[in-house]
Amino acid sequence: MASITWSPYKSGLPEVTDADLNEVEAARGVKLPADYRETVKAHRGDIPTPGVANVGEAQIPVNALFFVKKDATENNSYNMWSYIEDMDGELGDLAARLVPFTSDSSHGIFVFDYRNGDTPSVSLVDMDLTEEEDGLITPVAGSFADFLNGLHD
Repeated sequence: MASITWSPYKSGLPEVTDADLNEVEAARGVKLPADYRETVKAHRGDIPTPGVANVGEAQIPVNALFFVKKDATENNSYNMWSYIEDMDGELGDLAARLVPFTSDSSHGIFVFDYRNGDTPSVSLVDMDLTEEEDGLITPVAGSFADFLNGLHD
């Protein structure tokens, strides 16, 4: 995997446990990548350096990894469950095979994209667009490892 330096960005976020991740998997009917599970348990709330992803022709900054705590009431802007709820409400059935793990500096959400099978790719969902608009979901990388390996300054 890429040589990533993780820098604290949002402190005080709840610990991410295997039980938390298992709950996401059960709710979404997916298996999260093992390398993501280990990374988020160690680095929730941290920002990667380098921290820019190529998304199509654009270069998009990557924000802090979300924490994963279903019943948390604070720091929901960094809680995966908050994004799941938003995506389900905005995108309906389309969101069912998407699992958010971080965001960009605007209204984009990086997701594990399970629409093509049980092994997820990484895509960016532009929450400023509607389900009918082109560019709503843009492929970014074939895997979480590829996503991290593709980050640059």
